[in-house]
Amino acid sequence: MDKNSFAMASFYRIMCNHDFKSQLKLPRQFVMDHEEDLSEKVELFAESGVWTVKIEKIGPDRFFTDGWSRFAEDYNLKSMEFLVFRLTGRSKFEVLVYNLSGCHKELHFLGNELNIVDDDDDYETDDQSGFCGEGQNWKFVKKLTQEHTSELEIPRDFAEGCGIVTNRKLKLRMGKTGRKWSIYLTANKHGKLMVRWGWNEFLTGNNIFTKSTISFTYVGGPSNVIEAEVVKNEGSNGKGQLFCVAKTKRFRGRPPKLQA
Repeated sequence: MDKNSFAMASFYRIMCNHDFKSQLKLPRQFVMDHEEDLSEKVELFAESGVWTVKIEKIGPDRFFTDGWSRFAEDYNLKSMEFLVFRLTGRSKFEVLVYNLSGCHKELHFLGNELNIVDDDDDYETDDQSGFCGEGQNWKFVKKLTQEHTSELEIPRDFAEGCGIVTNRKLKLRMGKTGRKWSIYLTANKHGKLMVRWGWNEFLTGNNIFTKSTISFTYVGGPSNVIEAEVVKNEGSNGKGQLFCVAKTKRFRGRPPKLQA
């Protein structure tokens, strides 16, 4: 299917069945029209993260099963809430969740604390710690290693100072070209704030080398722009290697649960 066809492929579901928190039926006509673009496992992209969900055939119909209950729990789905699923690529859905008032439903933090659970990544921070400037000039610097191929830790004081902890959809702008990449901030069970989804695309799209040093400065604006600048490029002297396309999964840390 070409990109124009993907743009028209969508369906909606109203949470009305008694078991909508454990499984969700896909419209039969949608499955017939787009079966070639649906594998056994799909990714659901919502504003606050990415969830991997299994599509299982039960009788004549297809259902979201394994992984769906996790999405339903994270979004605290309630009866009669309205979800829109838009097929954006092969086995990839953008999901919009609307509450009973008809407004877009978002994930929120419980007070000032992150409720972090169930991430089996034992991520270790490298020796290069970030630092923040004074006032509104929030900034940190990171020397990149091969371990940063698929994720980057964001210093907590930087994230809290910029106010991006509670609004984790960001734009990463390369200062030299002005190009922007959409990235998302998530967290692991150790309480570390991580950028995973969108990060590898930024590295490969800018031909960044390992061992290079990059500064990140919060610019702000409606899109929460962070500007990146390569302070030291290790590609020209042969010390570094180009980052390659990550083979790993996108971020797996569960977003914070909704307020009660």
